[in-house]
Amino acid sequence: MQKSENHRQNGFKRSSISPLSAPAIRGLLALWLLFALLPAAVFSAPDTLRICALRVEFQYDTSELTTGNGKFMVDTVTTQPYAIDPAPHDRQYFQDQILAAANYFKAVSNGKLIVTGDVFPTASKGAFQLPKPMTAYNPNTTAEAINQGIANLFLDAVNAADASQEDIDFARYDLVVVFHAGVGKDINIGYDTTPQDIPSLYLNEDFLKMTLGSGFDGIPVNNGAHKIRYGILLPETENQDGYQIALTGMFVSNIGSYLGLYDLFSPTTGQPGVARFGLMDAGLLNLNGLVPAPPCAFSRQLLGWDEPELITQPTKNIRLSRFGKGAATYPTTVRIPINEDEYYLLEYRGDSKVNIDSLYSEVYYQKNEPPTYLEILKRFYGDKIQIGSSGVLIGVDDYDWGLPGAGILIWHIDERIIREKGPQNRVNDDPDYRGVDLEEADGSQDIGHVYSILEAGFQKELGWFADFWFRNRPDYLEGFELYRNEFSDRTTPNTRSNRNQARSHITLKNFSANTSSVMSFDFERDWYEAGFPATVIQKGEQVVVAASGTLTDQNAFIFLLTNSGALYAVGAGGQGLLAADQFQLAQLGFQPHNGHLAIATRAAGFNTDLLVGVANDRLFALPVSDVVLDSALAFQIPPFALPASPVAGPVAAENTIYVACANDSVYAYEPYGNLLRRQAQAANVSDLLILPGGQTAALNPGSQYAAAIPSPAGGFQLVAYSAQKKGFTVTTANQVKVLPVDAAPVGQFALADADGNGTYDLIYNGPHLIYGYDFNGAPLSGFPLNPGLTGVDELVGAPLIADLDGDGQPDFISASAQGQIFALRADGKPVPGFPLTIGGKLSGSPAIVQLDADEPLELVAWNTDGIVSAWQLDIGAADDNLWWLSENFTPGNNALVNATLTYRPQSASLMPPERVYNYPNPNQGDFTTIRYYLNEPAAVTIRIFDAAGAPVTSFNGPGAGRAFNEIRWNVAHVASGIYLCQVEAKGNSQTVRKIIKIMVVH
Repeated sequence: MQKSENHRQNGFKRSSISPLSAPAIRGLLALWLLFALLPAAVFSAPDTLRICALRVEFQYDTSELTTGNGKFMVDTVTTQPYAIDPAPHDRQYFQDQILAAANYFKAVSNGKLIVTGDVFPTASKGAFQLPKPMTAYNPNTTAEAINQGIANLFLDAVNAADASQEDIDFARYDLVVVFHAGVGKDINIGYDTTPQDIPSLYLNEDFLKMTLGSGFDGIPVNNGAHKIRYGILLPETENQDGYQIALTGMFVSNIGSYLGLYDLFSPTTGQPGVARFGLMDAGLLNLNGLVPAPPCAFSRQLLGWDEPELITQPTKNIRLSRFGKGAATYPTTVRIPINEDEYYLLEYRGDSKVNIDSLYSEVYYQKNEPPTYLEILKRFYGDKIQIGSSGVLIGVDDYDWGLPGAGILIWHIDERIIREKGPQNRVNDDPDYRGVDLEEADGSQDIGHVYSILEAGFQKELGWFADFWFRNRPDYLEGFELYRNEFSDRTTPNTRSNRNQARSHITLKNFSANTSSVMSFDFERDWYEAGFPATVIQKGEQVVVAASGTLTDQNAFIFLLTNSGALYAVGAGGQGLLAADQFQLAQLGFQPHNGHLAIATRAAGFNTDLLVGVANDRLFALPVSDVVLDSALAFQIPPFALPASPVAGPVAAENTIYVACANDSVYAYEPYGNLLRRQAQAANVSDLLILPGGQTAALNPGSQYAAAIPSPAGGFQLVAYSAQKKGFTVTTANQVKVLPVDAAPVGQFALADADGNGTYDLIYNGPHLIYGYDFNGAPLSGFPLNPGLTGVDELVGAPLIADLDGDGQPDFISASAQGQIFALRADGKPVPGFPLTIGGKLSGSPAIVQLDADEPLELVAWNTDGIVSAWQLDIGAADDNLWWLSENFTPGNNALVNATLTYRPQSASLMPPERVYNYPNPNQGDFTTIRYYLNEPAAVTIRIFDAAGAPVTSFNGPGAGRAFNEIRWNVAHVASGIYLCQVEAKGNSQTVRKIIKIMVVH
């Protein structure tokens, strides 16, 4: 069977010429990933990229399953004046293709990347001959077989060139590009009549190892003096089946992959991720590949071509120059952090005075046949484009001409996703959580979706002009879009973080018109304390431990000890303790592999003004009050070896520093380092608490997380968690009581009156929930609270407890390992403004401190990378319900609660009827729990009746006063139905009965 004449000679069928549709471009992305999903390259972008271009032909074929006959179109001359990439495809044609790529990269890199190249063979119509026909290199069977064929094509091409008489010195070049005869299998325009065409790809070393064998370490050339380990495979043309598509877009996007850029579409679905707005997605085919989009702001930042201006503080009238054409006075990109992992990149792209698509439609209407985009460019922008002698478009004045509009683009970047999925080149695989996400200004997330012609998003899947942010929007958009000229928590889209949809409290608004070369906008960030977030430690260091506390005659500071042995401090305004721009206080002189910090007083009458630490079996102390501050700090206690390895502490109390060591001893030091006393212990100590008068309460290894509250009988109750007993022990002078709990704490617990009855309750973080119990062992009403963690995230540290919203009830603040900060009311609802996010990794609790001189307190948090964030709260130091404000209650790590509470009965009744119920109702499994509250101790009898009133069973229940009481009813042998439960409580002066209905279901 012979191919049609035009198919054989011209490489594409001469039917109507149309711009690429969204389905065709989506097909391109799907096909691209069908054959080989290649991780991004690991190269840093060079200053000069030298290309060695090899022209290769296949053995002559007559297959109907490939385009062409395996040979270059060198004897055909295209006569159409507006044809894209016209024949002949001789050496000059490919030299112009390299020049087109060179001009593109010079423009989009701001001159930072220069591309040069040579085409081989040097003969005008020459080509290296491959040993097989095209069909042998794409069997069109399995992906593995196709990948193998592609690799063999590259291998055969390099070997053919190396064995030729051309005397190519491959060492002079950075990148080998193989141009093969025929059309690329790159555009899906419906039914594929030539399924054995060759896909265009960047082939990295991993791909070649996968296909050519794990022992592959390069293709030896020049008699083994050099090896080729990667390269690009491209066709001579992309024109076929009525579509004229320039090779430039495919060429430069593959160079982008070589440079290390991630693909920004979804490999799984083939759907766009950033669409027409970036080179590494559908933007490579802007104007049918003639004018590929510049790399988006993220990609340019990645390559070091654009250094965004970092803005962390609220600022009015932030100005952006239009990319490539704006005034050099202003930046072309701005970066605004959300948290450590997430940030916004803003750039001004496009030219509102240029609308190529509109001109295309106008010419189409006038001619009654579709033009090519090259015709539009030649007719309307002839003085702003360059055409090579081969007819190839080699340059344009502005590579943003292919965008659908102009204005500010807002990119939401999530480095966590990029870290996790970047090695697989899947940063935008999940359309709901992209690593590089465009915040579409019209409020409809259309990019990456598939719409029918009857749906509102039709033809917006690749982006449209309303996705830009600008003030002067046409009237007809009103009512059609959600645009408010503001991007905030209150808008669609909103400024919440990806992780847990935490509120960033960022507002970007007052976007200017898009009619000049400079645009402006305002940046606001409520709640955030001025000067924060602050990067406190040196890059590459990690925080080992931190502490916070108020110093003498000063406000609070946050102290950080890093793995390099450096001590840092940050306070009001994000400034250092020694000087505004100096965070480092001192260097320990060794690298701590563990550590603990406390803030102590040096003498009676002083405030906390001594930073005490234990690390690597050593104790040290630094004076940090304004009385002694200078440009450098001298150790008050230089690091010295403790008698044995520390197992608990330091704890600072009553002008004394306590450390428990592994030699079954607790040591007490005065603030100047002198040993006051040694107290022997019966066994190793796991935690340490100092009671009034210096009395030491030391926990044995079976217990941890010590705290104490006043005992109703006098003295203190020592509370600790026992893993062996799977609960908390409450120890007084006369007894030890165990409170079983449902989950172990992940850190220190907190003590507070959580339900307002005038008694202490116990609140702690489990891995995923916040638990609360009264001291009778009953769960608090509404607990456990669920913050709604996602993925593998877990809570860390202790919950803070304070009334954040002024409703008179305590709220519960917990942090997660992945940098989220939650605040929940007792009913489980979030406090307005929460959750917050700092990002990165947290290993402990935030803190509520008086960071500056104003009345409101601040919530501060820090991650392991030394990013410290601070938010201003609507509470002051004199407010009520400030229960637990730091992980260990005090800056000295002594969780001793001195305040005595007065019991407040919720009702005059012995057993308030509204506080009698069962849960779950109906039962789950074989049990339901009957729960009731007693204001005084009472004898409790529980009687169960069936629906007819016949007795079923009765039993006694616990009768502790001033607490909830619970007892489980085993319904395993009880028939399904409705039962009446009478709870009777007999006290000294009252007898109260309450009947509730219990449903049993099996």
